Amino acid sequence: SAGIMLINLHRLLNRARRPFIASLYHTQRGVYGFRPREIPEKDAELPQISALNQDHGLARLVESYRAHGHKVAQINPLLPQTPVLDRVPEFSLLNGVVHGVLNTTGLRHFGKVKATSEEVVAFLERTYCGRISVETTQLQSLQEREWFADRFEELKKEAFSPEERRQLAKLMLESQEFDHFLATKFATVKRYGGEGAESMMGFFYELFRSAVYSGVTDVVMGMPHRGRLNLLTGLLQFPPELMFHMLSHLTSTVELDFGAGHTLHVTMLPNPFHLEAINPVTQGKTRGRQQVQQEGDYSADPHAQPGDKVICLQVHGDASFSGQGIVTETFTLSNLPHFRVGGSIHLIVNNQVGYTTPSERGRSSLYCSDVGMYISGCYFTNKNKKKLLGCFIFNSLCHHILQHIIMLCVSSQVCNSALSEEAVLGFEYGMSIAQPGLLPIWEAQFGDFFNGAQIIFDTFLSGGEAKWLLQSGLVILLPHGYDGAGPEHSSCRIERFLQLCDSKEEGVDGDTVNMGVVNPTLPAQYYHLLRRQMIRNFRKPLIVASPKTLLRFSGAVSSLADLGPGTSFKPVIGDTSVNPTSVQGILFCSGKHYYALLKHRETLPEAEKSTALIKVEELCPFPTEALQQELNKYTNAKDFIWSQEEPQNMGSWSFVSPRFEKQLACKLRLVSRPALPAPAVGIGTLHHQQHEAILTAAFS
Repeated sequence: SAGIMLINLHRLLNRARRPFIASLYHTQRGVYGFRPREIPEKDAELPQISALNQDHGLARLVESYRAHGHKVAQINPLLPQTPVLDRVPEFSLLNGVVHGVLNTTGLRHFGKVKATSEEVVAFLERTYCGRISVETTQLQSLQEREWFADRFEELKKEAFSPEERRQLAKLMLESQEFDHFLATKFATVKRYGGEGAESMMGFFYELFRSAVYSGVTDVVMGMPHRGRLNLLTGLLQFPPELMFHMLSHLTSTVELDFGAGHTLHVTMLPNPFHLEAINPVTQGKTRGRQQVQQEGDYSADPHAQPGDKVICLQVHGDASFSGQGIVTETFTLSNLPHFRVGGSIHLIVNNQVGYTTPSERGRSSLYCSDVGMYISGCYFTNKNKKKLLGCFIFNSLCHHILQHIIMLCVSSQVCNSALSEEAVLGFEYGMSIAQPGLLPIWEAQFGDFFNGAQIIFDTFLSGGEAKWLLQSGLVILLPHGYDGAGPEHSSCRIERFLQLCDSKEEGVDGDTVNMGVVNPTLPAQYYHLLRRQMIRNFRKPLIVASPKTLLRFSGAVSSLADLGPGTSFKPVIGDTSVNPTSVQGILFCSGKHYYALLKHRETLPEAEKSTALIKVEELCPFPTEALQQELNKYTNAKDFIWSQEEPQNMGSWSFVSPRFEKQLACKLRLVSRPALPAPAVGIGTLHHQQHEAILTAAFS
């Protein structure tokens, strides 16, 4: 059936990449990462290729219809239908050139050994110019194209049994009636109906059934709002009475039994209203499930392939698929070592309009699916009566990351990624929600590069637990620090992450905050942060401002004793070099700015060193108790300063100031750069002037 073809195509293309550099997790040396291996090329044995080429005229005719038949297929009921020969010049050129009786042994599914040219043309028009067609010219090898065409022609001969017809009709009629019910009972509420695309229900049913009979145990799917409720209540057994209380952001995890001897575990991930943002998350979740199942790259079987047991299914709308850049970013990650999931099956629902924009004004390509051609994806286009449906199959061997480290038991991986932020971070998030036992770490090359993945931060990381009860332990490393690099690479915009936190201005924060934001200054602190991520019985995202200059800074060192038993992360580090009773002022700071302040204090006369330096290592949750303990030491302090490298309108100031005042009854004075429209100045001399001015003012 067609569903079996999808699974087999998914596996054939996965094995056919040549040469393919795969991740080898079971190395004899046990090193980090992977050892490249090449899978030798194996030519497909397709005797029909040589048989077809015995008659060059027939070969040209068949190849012409296989390459161009989709252009005149009856896939859009809104367009006028014209004769095939009038619409494709390639067909017209062959008209009359190929004639007489032809040897058709190369057409395995034609049914006759010899036939007239008219009979062959009629067969090709029925096959490639009907209500479903296929485009395969972008596939890289002749063997792939020939296999796909042969299988497609075979499937076109198959007919649904009466029972199958009744089942498909039942699914589509139930979907239609469900939409009618919602339109009646919830007339003024957004319903995200599946009107006009009911045939997708048949697609889902056939895919799930074929997958489970092919040995697949898990399907991880991401889907936008179009037809989502129909699928949830129709196939995924979501109780309608629960759905009526909330028509959006619904998800489901269900075990489906098709009588195959084992159930099919189907997980539908939550979908934000940022269309296509779920794509890399779905693939990351798939990779995580593959690791749980020990299949594919994680299998002890050297012949195992990703996707043998866990497959990725993605549903899209036509406008968003061609319009959203994250689609291309996610495809760019395909076929990368460490990152593949063995292919994804993509279904595009052709709405023929993107919100208010008609399709001809929403893309520059013939099909919305053309964006997938550059990874050699092959796809179908189909029209079922008046139901519009684009079914799109890619060999999107996908995976992730900038600097990606996974820690599982004693194993770890260090991987490089394509130059992508949004898709890579989305993948990492998917991995983290799939396996709480993993410690995924994503590091940006520069801190401000995170804004290329702003949607992932806003819709998944900061609010995923509150919206969907999905906990993530993902660690984000963002290099941050003012070193004269200019406005582009100085700041990780720490103020934005603090604004995303649900920390309280009045009252004391606990571990229930949505995510942590830290700016550590010592290796031991970083070690304890990572350890804390794993030993807690819950998971929270962690944003780490990680200055590059501290990597080799001689002052930023820790002893082994700082990592030993009885030690832990310190949210606040006090000043042990001063006499608390002689301290007249307290200087609070965070991050590497501490070392500049410390160095400047050492240059001052002894009489002017009565200022204590206190490092706030953790900003959220706000360390009220630890700060109060430090303040209690300095009973004679009268001047309280917050000093930061960032301008006044950036950095931690707007976050810490009200909390110091409301929770600690401590009114701070700010020492920083003046408010700026960009994070930093671009002139070196001005940068140094500002730096010296901050140090001088902090101790004046």
